[in-house]
Amino acid sequence: MGMRKLQGTTIWYGIAFLIMAVLFYSSSQTYAQQSQIGTLHHVLANEPLKDVFAQFPIHYGGDVTDASRNYFKYVEFFMRKFAHFSTYFILGMAWYMAIHKQLGNWFIAAFIAWQAATGYAGLDEFH
Repeated sequence: MGMRKLQGTTIWYGIAFLIMAVLFYSSSQTYAQQSQIGTLHHVLANEPLKDVFAQFPIHYGGDVTDASRNYFKYVEFFMRKFAHFSTYFILGMAWYMAIHKQLGNWFIAAFIAWQAATGYAGLDEFH
């Protein structure tokens, strides 16, 4: 493996482990510590698209979140889910880039990266 390839691989592994550390720290915080409702009250004071969101209540964990009754909780729910999805997507991409640079086989790299990101997500839920 050439020096340039090794450096690129090391950078991608570093990004993957950094994301994993951030996810571990984030998952150790309570909902109250992570809540952005106060910020949303300030930034979205006019409650844009409230009428549109109100048409789509969310049933999650035995609870119903309705934008017409609790707009900021509704928006925060989507923000959290988007952040969760995108962070694990980026984690998977970092694993893919590192493994692909090391092995050169896109299929094996994609499979291992998918397994690594999915496995870490499972551990995160357990944690």
